Amino acid sequence: MVFSSYHGELRFQRHHFEGTSSSPRKFENLFSLLSIVYHLYKILSIRYTPLYTSVQIPLIFGLQIDTYVLYVVKPVQATERNYLMLDLSKQPAVQHALALIRGRFEEGDIENMLPYHNSKHTMEVLERTQILSTALNLSLREQTLAVIAAAFHDTVQSWECVECSKGSLFRKRCTLQNEQESAKEAANWMHAHGEFTEEEILLVQHAILSTIPYWNPNLKTVYQKHPPLGGSVLATAVALADLGAVGMDAECFRETGDKIFLEEQLDITRTLRGFPLEFLEEDVRKWFLKRYHTWAEGQESFVLGRQVLLNQDTAHLSEEQQKNVRKLFSQFSTSVLHARDYTAFARNCTFEAFAERLCPQIPQ
Repeated sequence: MVFSSYHGELRFQRHHFEGTSSSPRKFENLFSLLSIVYHLYKILSIRYTPLYTSVQIPLIFGLQIDTYVLYVVKPVQATERNYLMLDLSKQPAVQHALALIRGRFEEGDIENMLPYHNSKHTMEVLERTQILSTALNLSLREQTLAVIAAAFHDTVQSWECVECSKGSLFRKRCTLQNEQESAKEAANWMHAHGEFTEEEILLVQHAILSTIPYWNPNLKTVYQKHPPLGGSVLATAVALADLGAVGMDAECFRETGDKIFLEEQLDITRTLRGFPLEFLEEDVRKWFLKRYHTWAEGQESFVLGRQVLLNQDTAHLSEEQQKNVRKLFSQFSTSVLHARDYTAFARNCTFEAFAERLCPQIPQ
């Protein structure tokens, strides 16, 4: 079901995780229809400044109440595109994957509590995956598979502690192994539910493996191999969503810098978490600040590198798909400004300001 207005369109669709049906769910009472029309008018009559926003809408179907989410996508110089999608948090695959992530990286052993690779990051990737899946014209069944891949793409986060210069400790992620193990967990979940073909399971595994990060020393940024394993557009949606904050949502990118820094710099995180900072030696304070400054200085090159690589990452797509993706990735310039502000703070801040900013972001 589609509603159109001067500002854009509202697309009502149901994402199935049971069976293979993908037909829209019919409205069974007038309240549900009026609720949709009301929220359509309310949202589309406002010119939003964020890339996208969302509002939850309760809809009654007989005796059952479901919560749907209306996503408002606004690329720069483009008409708003609006899609009503089933609430991700209520999907069985998403619920299972998020439970794994919370249990492993947000509870229990404090050393494994991750500031960045947690359920918040996974939900952000899920939301971007849905937006990209629609922009890439994936079928509802393909979008379902993309959601499963995005939900499981970071369920395994093995790492090892590496000692670097001056006794600094670095959390080195077991890249490749993590994605392979995450893909296995997704496949196991899909096999257990018995509603997916072997081809679909392989597509999901390929999509997760397409999120494996590599370092480009020339551009000083992270990249993924494209076209992805298997060459599917579905995998491209998930891979672009994983690194997509820098181009799709600059505010989200702004919030990630400190979290990734804390996740990687184990000795700094341990010190800020439990050591009385007033007794910290001056040399250690300066060493922490120098590393923070070095990290911050790399943020702008990361943004610019990702912008350069976008054409390469989408070269295997159709012309229409490339155009749709470019409209969504309209936030690079804002991300550059955030990166420069970040660098300016890191260059000039005192240790007290550094600690005050980072301490609240450390899992306790």
